[in-house]
Amino acid sequence: MACSQSCFDIVIVGAGPAGLFLGVCLARWGYRIKHIDNRELPTISGRADGLQPRTLHLWRNMGLKRSFMAHEPGRVYEVSFWDPAPAGKGICRSRTSPTCPKYIDARYPFTATLHQGAIERILIEDMAKNGASVQRPWSITDFDHCEEDSEYPLQVSFRHEQNHQTETVRAKYLFSATGSQSLVRDRLGIQLLHRDPVSHVWGVIDGVVQTNFPDIRPQAGQGMNTAMHDSLNLAWKIHQVEAGFANKSILSTYESERKPIAKALLDFDAKYAALFSQSVDSMHQAVEASQAPGKGEGNEFVKTFKEKQEFTSGYGVSYPANELNWSPDHPATSALFLGRCKLRPGYVMPSANVTRVVDGNPVQLEQEVPLNGSFRIFVFASKPGSSRQALSDLAVNLQKPRSFFTAYKRSDEATVSCHERHNPHSLLYTICTIFAASRDDIEISEMVPSIMARYSHHVYADDAWDVRVPDATASAHAKMGLDVGKGGVAVVRPDGHVGCAVQLIEGRGTVRALDQYFSSFTTKVVGQRVATARL
Repeated sequence: MACSQSCFDIVIVGAGPAGLFLGVCLARWGYRIKHIDNRELPTISGRADGLQPRTLHLWRNMGLKRSFMAHEPGRVYEVSFWDPAPAGKGICRSRTSPTCPKYIDARYPFTATLHQGAIERILIEDMAKNGASVQRPWSITDFDHCEEDSEYPLQVSFRHEQNHQTETVRAKYLFSATGSQSLVRDRLGIQLLHRDPVSHVWGVIDGVVQTNFPDIRPQAGQGMNTAMHDSLNLAWKIHQVEAGFANKSILSTYESERKPIAKALLDFDAKYAALFSQSVDSMHQAVEASQAPGKGEGNEFVKTFKEKQEFTSGYGVSYPANELNWSPDHPATSALFLGRCKLRPGYVMPSANVTRVVDGNPVQLEQEVPLNGSFRIFVFASKPGSSRQALSDLAVNLQKPRSFFTAYKRSDEATVSCHERHNPHSLLYTICTIFAASRDDIEISEMVPSIMARYSHHVYADDAWDVRVPDATASAHAKMGLDVGKGGVAVVRPDGHVGCAVQLIEGRGTVRALDQYFSSFTTKVVGQRVATARL
C-alpha cells in the first residue's frame, strides 16, 4: 500500500541514553529514523555519571571510545569504605576495593566517570554523521495500528511543546524510551517494574563540593549502562529481521533476555543495600574476598559483594537458552555442539590477544569485527598440520547451495570492493580464522581455503602470552576452552554474546551443525534439502 504520510522505519520517543543508543545503531545501518524528545536540550545536570567496563568495551567496538576519552573522564579503579573513627569523632577510611577485581577478565578494569549530558552529546554527534537527528521539543500524543498498511502499520502523532504544531507519520516500529512517564506503555497497559523501597538511608549528591574528603567521584549509574545494552539487544534483532535474515519471532527474545536483567538490577540493589547496612565486619570480609575468586564464598555479604562487581562490570550478564543461544534443548541437535567449554552460549565471548597475520599487529580478537549487525564466526583452526583437511572440508561445505553461507550471499557480491574486510560475501556474517601457531609459521595463500582467505585481515596467529593462562601454548584457544589439536568454531552474536560452539571436524558435520543452528531463526531453510513425499 502506498504511504501518503511521511514514512519511517522506526519512531524513537525519548533521547536519553536508551533512545540515543538505539538511534546510533540503526542510523549506522541505514535505517530511516524519526526521533523526538520533549526536552529542549540534552541532559544538563544530574542523572548518571559514566560507563562501566563492559560498556567501555562496547564503545570501543563501535569506535566511540576515543570521543568519550577525549573528555578526560575520571577513572575509578577502586572504591573506599569509610567507618566511624575509633574515638567516635568523624570517620576514617578502613578498606579499599578494586572497582573491577582481577578475577573479572575486563579490558578496562575501571569505571569511567563522565556526566550523562556529555555522553548524550557524543551519541547525538554520531547520529548526525549518519543523517539522523533528534527533534525537540516534541511529545507523542497518540499512536494506532493500521492493519491495511502491512509495510508501515503504525500511525504515530506528535505535538510541539511550544508552538503546538502537530504531525502524524507512519512507521514499522515504535520505541518508547521515556522512563516512568511513558504514554506508550500506559496505552498498552504494561506495568512499570519496580520494587518496594528498603528501610535504609542512602544519599546521592549532585553538585560541586568544596572539601578535603579524598573520594569525591561517584560511581557510574548502572541504569544508564543497562539501558544502552537494552537498546543494542533490540537494535541488532530489528536489523536481522528487516534485512531479511531472521524471522520476526526473534524480536520476542528482547524481553525474555533483557527483562530478567532489569529485574535482577532492582532485586540486587535492594539486597545489596540491606546487607551493606548490616555489618562493618562483613563489609571488610567482602573487600578482602574481592582479591581472589574463591575466598569468603560462605559469607552472604561476600557472595553478594562479588556478584555485584560482576554484574555492574557487565561481564556477569548472561542470557537464557533460546533459538539464539544454543542448549541441549535447542532445535539444533547435532552431536558436534560443544556444551562444556568456556564459549558458553548467552555469555560474552572471552577476550583474547592474537596477532593479525597480514600486518603483524597485536590485536584484541573480540574487537576485530566492529559492531555492524553481523554475526561473527570464529574458526579456531588449531595447529596447522592437524586442521588442513578439516578447514578444506569446512570451506567446501560452506559453498554448497543450501548452506547458511550461500543462502544469504550479497546480491552485489561480484562488485564488492576488494578493500571490504568484514562483509565481502554477506551482511549476515564475518569469518575469522585463528591458528594455534606463530605468525611466521602461517602462510595465508597456502594454509587458508580461498573462500576464507577473502577475509585476509581476519586471519590470526594465536601466539600471544596471556597472564590468565600462563602455561598455554595458544592462549586464545585455551581461554575458549578449546584443544589446540582439535580447535572448534564459535558463532558470536552481533552484540558479542556467544550463540553456539561446535567441533571442527573433517567432513560435512561442522557446517551441518551450523546450518541447524541458523535454521532455527533464519527466514530460509538452510542445510539439508527438505525431504519430499513419495507417491
